[in-house]
Amino acid sequence: MKKLLVIYVLGLVGMLAGISAAKAATIAHWTFEDGTIGQPAVTITDSAGTNNGTANNGPVYVGGVKTGFGNQGLSFNGTNQNVFIASPSGGPLELSNSFTIEVALVHTGVGGFALFMGGPIGGQDPYFLNINGDGSVNFHMYFDDASSVDLTSAAGAITNGSFQHIAAVFEDSGVNNEMRLYVDQILVGSTLVGNRVAGYDDPGSNLWLGSVDNGAFGFYNGTLADVRISDTALATSEFIPVSEPATLAVLGLGLFGLGVARRRRR
Repeated sequence: MKKLLVIYVLGLVGMLAGISAAKAATIAHWTFEDGTIGQPAVTITDSAGTNNGTANNGPVYVGGVKTGFGNQGLSFNGTNQNVFIASPSGGPLELSNSFTIEVALVHTGVGGFALFMGGPIGGQDPYFLNINGDGSVNFHMYFDDASSVDLTSAAGAITNGSFQHIAAVFEDSGVNNEMRLYVDQILVGSTLVGNRVAGYDDPGSNLWLGSVDNGAFGFYNGTLADVRISDTALATSEFIPVSEPATLAVLGLGLFGLGVARRRRR
């Protein structure tokens, strides 16, 4: 009984430690829990800092999309809706060293940009995540040597109508820096980029959710449930939890096991 209790407690501590570590690295996190279901969004709150956003043309809060950080999301119509987040030059969203961008979403099959960091100068957009009509995911980076790389998954990585988690990871090791792309914690693409780091030659770059710079095109059609940016290369165990029920189920199974062991001992 004591051994089982120790194992369970150690497992619980490890899980919580992983979540805490991820939280400590977070520089921005939009959970979309700041509005009322069925109502259009106006201001999008950054729960981890001061990178609040302004919703344009009324993307609507929806419920029933659960992650470890709530049960709401923001639904975009794929036509003219987005969220603008000002990112002044030298600000926290200019990611040069290791970082992780996570998006939890429900996609509807129409290609669009879930997250876009860029500005008016074409070809100098520092990073973005877009989903193509064939269900492939594209992670783009512009580098300090004025080059760019697009890391794209195979078609069908995203299933229409399903809740899924995407993570774009850039790991700066100083020599063989690497871009990695995950869908539901499964690696779907990776590439080495040498010693290059993210470049910010366009001082007018800002962050957008749901479209490209200034809402010109590439509008996203679907629901974003969580968007989180961390200033480190997270391990898969540190990604946004899939859902609160899943976490509670783990705890429930542990408590159930303790109860069974106690009954057997009697």
